[in-house]
Amino acid sequence: MSDKIYLYPVRYIQTLKFALLLLAFSNISCRNIANFYNTSMVATTTSSRHKKPPAPQDEAYRQEVLHDFHICCISREASVVARREVLMGKANFGIIGDGKEVAQVAMAKAWRKGDFRSGYYRDQTLLFALGQMSLDNFFGQLYGDPYGDPFSGGRQMNSHPATAFVDEAGNFVDQKNRYNITSDIAPTAGQVARGIGLAFASKKFRENPALCGELSDGGNEVTFVTIGDASTSEGAFWETLNAAGVLQVPMAVSVWDDGYGISVPKKYQTIKESISEALAGFEADTARNTNGINIYKGKAWDYPALCQLYKDAIEEMRTSHRPALIHIQEVTQQLGHSTSGDHRRYKSPERLAFEDEFDCNRRMAEWMMESSIATAEEIEKIKSDAKRQVVEAAQGAYRNYHNRVGALKNQLLPLLKALQTAHPELPVLGLLSNELTQKREPLRFELLQIARRALALLNGKNSDTVSDLAGFVQSETAEGDRIYSRFLLSESPRSPLRVPVIPAVYADDAP
Repeated sequence: MSDKIYLYPVRYIQTLKFALLLLAFSNISCRNIANFYNTSMVATTTSSRHKKPPAPQDEAYRQEVLHDFHICCISREASVVARREVLMGKANFGIIGDGKEVAQVAMAKAWRKGDFRSGYYRDQTLLFALGQMSLDNFFGQLYGDPYGDPFSGGRQMNSHPATAFVDEAGNFVDQKNRYNITSDIAPTAGQVARGIGLAFASKKFRENPALCGELSDGGNEVTFVTIGDASTSEGAFWETLNAAGVLQVPMAVSVWDDGYGISVPKKYQTIKESISEALAGFEADTARNTNGINIYKGKAWDYPALCQLYKDAIEEMRTSHRPALIHIQEVTQQLGHSTSGDHRRYKSPERLAFEDEFDCNRRMAEWMMESSIATAEEIEKIKSDAKRQVVEAAQGAYRNYHNRVGALKNQLLPLLKALQTAHPELPVLGLLSNELTQKREPLRFELLQIARRALALLNGKNSDTVSDLAGFVQSETAEGDRIYSRFLLSESPRSPLRVPVIPAVYADDAP
């Protein structure tokens, strides 16, 4: 592949037209005109316009694009609301995927049932596009709701999705007829090492079809790995890419390059300020029939080009099993790295202006209008509908969590008031009752904490109300163990914990 991507903005077309006019009305030689044109055409990393796509062939294509844009808007609004909820104190932490929406809906088109994802916490748009995460799921995990988070039961931080790989009996589920999402992990670049294991399994399934069963469709699945540009500086990334190029496994590594690692510009952490250029020596040489990887580059805001890029890259990979690096450049972060900071503190006004201009959702909307796929009114309706859906989902998820806890508060508070009346000699019971009353939206552990403190004060006292309080503590402790402490290890019949213990036997004359 070429190291540079040449784009032809309008100004170069105008330059060529001007040169041809000069040729028509003067004695300037063709050679000079060619030289003039060649010096005017330069390699650039940014184009102010999309490459004009073919005109839509039918209504089905238009609806497909409208659907993709709707997913992008849903994801962006989810990011906005998630950040706001954290900053308002309704959730503890938020890390989200704004600026990657268009690239991820394009990636989703290349997926097939049986594929695997080994990604990280910026992939919410991909999960929305694949139908593997709903808004209720997204916000349930944000609020840490053990009943509303189907991925981790409220144990993981937000944007950490997962699908089950075994059933309750410990048997593998049918993985070749569904999308497979491995649980996200926090250590940066750790997902890349996991990705090569999944991809290597596909290689072995292709070599040994008899092993496939419901786990593989003849090794034709692809493992999609996602990673931020800064995390490519981790050793695990380089070790894995090297191993993937040697082993030749179907692993597609998408790098979201927004120019920063939190607040550190990439010029301080990535050689040549480009991971694709840094990995140029890893690229396979088809002329010499060497191993290695394929390298692709795309712009995060160029919807039609990204759709074609992922289609071509993944189709080739399913056939050849050659891994690929897909370097997605000019990614933006409208909301900053996470809810722990504000990117306006470290980004220049010029960079912030660039991020506004090259916001992928904005650029996709402009392309849709230029291509007569949607009108400005249709665009605004999609955006307003997405905002309404997201706000309703966030409010619903928040209430689902707190209504459950509120019901427990309404169960505990009368017990404390009754105990306060029955035991006036214990004024602390009144203080505990007032403390609970003042908590408008308490957390579950706070209820149990207050109940345990009250029960400790009542040690040695017997009454029906004391027994009811003890029952509350016992019931909540058991439920807490169930939702937070169970399944830390397998509890299926195949669990290694169920292997019977065989005590060591020593000979009588053993030293």
